[in-house]
Amino acid sequence: HLKEFEIAGPAPALVQLELSPYNQRPAEVAWARGNRAVVTCAAWSKLSGAYNWGSDAAYKTLNAACKAHGATKAQILVR
Repeated sequence: HLKEFEIAGPAPALVQLELSPYNQRPAEVAWARGNRAVVTCAAWSKLSGAYNWGSDAAYKTLNAACKAHGATKAQILVR
């Protein structure tokens, strides 16, 4: 879908993406930066729930970090 921008003409000045700690969209961000477009976050999802982590091990790692630092999941993720 990024190739469509290149075919259509000049790259957009702004690219809005759904971004989160577990959905960072590295290819899209790299394309935007390479084309001097500003990247903004267009949508959010909640920062909790095992379904967001892709694996039970990742969710357990997050919980361990929360306990170790006396912080919530949101506090750990936004750091």
